[in-house]
Amino acid sequence: MSYIKVKEQVFIRNTSKGDFLLLGSAIFGVDKIAQAVLELCDGTRTFEDVVRILAERFSEPEKDVEEAVSSFVKILEGEGVLAFTENPSPIDPIYDYSRPSSINIEITYLCNEYCNFCASNAGVPQENELTLKEIDNLLDEVISSRINPVTITGGEPLLKKDLVLHMTEKVYNAGLEPNLLTNGVLVDKSLARQLKEAGIQSVQVSLDGACPETHDVIRGRKGGFKKALKGIEALREASIEVSISSVLTRENFDEMKAIYNLGEALEVPVTSADVSPIGRGFDKALLLTPQQMCEHFCYTHETDEREVSMLAMPRERCSIGTSPVVTPVGDVYPCMLTKYEPLKLGNIRKSTLQEIWQNSDLLQELYTLNVHKIEPCKTCKNRFFCGGGCRGHAFAYHQTVYKNDPYRCPATTLIIKEILKRGDGETKREVLELIQ
Repeated sequence: MSYIKVKEQVFIRNTSKGDFLLLGSAIFGVDKIAQAVLELCDGTRTFEDVVRILAERFSEPEKDVEEAVSSFVKILEGEGVLAFTENPSPIDPIYDYSRPSSINIEITYLCNEYCNFCASNAGVPQENELTLKEIDNLLDEVISSRINPVTITGGEPLLKKDLVLHMTEKVYNAGLEPNLLTNGVLVDKSLARQLKEAGIQSVQVSLDGACPETHDVIRGRKGGFKKALKGIEALREASIEVSISSVLTRENFDEMKAIYNLGEALEVPVTSADVSPIGRGFDKALLLTPQQMCEHFCYTHETDEREVSMLAMPRERCSIGTSPVVTPVGDVYPCMLTKYEPLKLGNIRKSTLQEIWQNSDLLQELYTLNVHKIEPCKTCKNRFFCGGGCRGHAFAYHQTVYKNDPYRCPATTLIIKEILKRGDGETKREVLELIQ
């Protein structure tokens, strides 16, 4: 006997234009029947149980239900969403916002670099940063609530190497996925082996230029570029999944393509993000122009045929609150870009995460905040494309989450125009549906 279950909780985004299942970079439209199937894939039922329950619920012949469910299950099994286990393995199949989906833990603001765009204003440690016991208590709750993945970051987290290794081992041994964000400067072959043995699943190394002259100036450390490349090499030799993360500003934008070419030469995937107007990044000399943001989007969504391609779905809200950040002193914020005192959800020294999620009126307000409540977005024809933009950006400019994201808004208009000009057929069709 085998039991059917989702491997990890899935996201279903309910919108006024339909419901959508989010699977990493893939999006599936789902109806109520498909959602009912997923709700039953909780690791305690067999395939036959699921068919029987649905046949009774919808008053349909079991044979017809079995054919339909079998086809749907095969698709999701092929996508790595569903699995069969020999023994019951209970899981809540669909994310219901009763806890964080994933979590980011900043273990220190001490840093051996000084990036001019740093959203955390890192450099020196905060007074009274969390102790090992306090972090252990947090991880105990993360583990019991099955919050996954767990991202360890800073500052530069490897300046507290022993803590990183302890956290990694604890999270990994509990069956969760520990990930690490680092500038790579301290990574050598010995440390890479230790990270591998502790159970690290992936490491993201920051690279903000395609050459030392750019990277080292932006990050305020001579020799940082060379050390980062050595760190990447050591991680790859240790068979650790490693990627390059690049923040694009006006200072390095001209090297965007060269950074991706460097990643290809190193056989390491690259992810890039526009600098955010948060922390030291709120500097007009650094913030990208709308044209640059549009060029960045098109470059990262371009096919071999030079068409722009994306999976478009109605966006009525961002994912604020699903992947919170815990700062080095225990403050909890909805996401990495909302670290403002009025948006603080609580502090783990005063409340548990579960207590915060159960009792925070602000969090519930953010969960129900959508583009229909944002001025002037609620009447904009592009609202279902961008969802009103980033709530962190909105707060940075307006000191409220109920106004638009003025940083990205002009770029969104340019991006849509570019998609309608040279998007592939499916992308054009989907975007036209969103803006009409």
